[in-house]
Amino acid sequence: MAIILITEEPKWLLNAIYEELEDDEIRTWKCDKEGDLTHSPKQWQYLAWMRPKLGKGRLIFNIIAGEETLSKRIYGVYHGRLIEMLLTYFDNDIDKLYATSIPTSGDIIQ
Repeated sequence: MAIILITEEPKWLLNAIYEELEDDEIRTWKCDKEGDLTHSPKQWQYLAWMRPKLGKGRLIFNIIAGEETLSKRIYGVYHGRLIEMLLTYFDNDIDKLYATSIPTSGDIIQ
């Protein structure tokens, strides 16, 4: 259950995301001290986190479950809304973007 972004500058892109969050340009996500993102609307906040990981030519976001069991609904909302934000703010910086449908290495779902 990961979001994979293919990009020429993964570190630059991650830093740009953090800057937009810090400048309050992106208001639907929050970043914690570890650099993980949580969806900020009260209904969804802290139910999960999306943990970024840099790779060669890619930026990967793995999902980390919160205190509750990671339901399909939480999974769907977090992946869908993060993809929505990435395409809204960073579409010109991403070559390809896709999401996996089952857990992958790096996901923490329990």
